[in-house]
Amino acid sequence: MYTLKKIQFLGDTIQEKLLTRELEALISCESDFIVQFYGAFYSWSTFFKITCRLNN
Repeated sequence: MYTLKKIQFLGDTIQEKLLTRELEALISCESDFIVQFYGAFYSWSTFFKITCRLNN
């Protein structure tokens, strides 16, 4: 099952730092108990993150 997380980006530097940290954590995480990160993109002031739930 894939999920798409949609986040309205307000142009705030704090929000940008939080999103960057979240992406860095998902990219570097190698656990069988955390969702698998597939990608992210930005379009029209909206940030999208795609993950896949693991079936254990």
